[in-house]
Amino acid sequence: MRVGKSVSFNTSDPYEYTLFLFSEQQGYFSKYVKRLIQKDMEARKEQFFHADQV
Repeated sequence: MRVGKSVSFNTSDPYEYTLFLFSEQQGYFSKYVKRLIQKDMEARKEQFFHADQV
């Protein structure tokens, strides 16, 4: 089963518009977001995996 999540960008906000433009240049948006999540998980690996043991 696949689950979809959406991300919205307020293109009237210069910061969010910059994020939107950058994300558009990365190729497949879903794959890009998943890689960002993976990098964040790896950076927090100890915190993430020890949370289940509390």
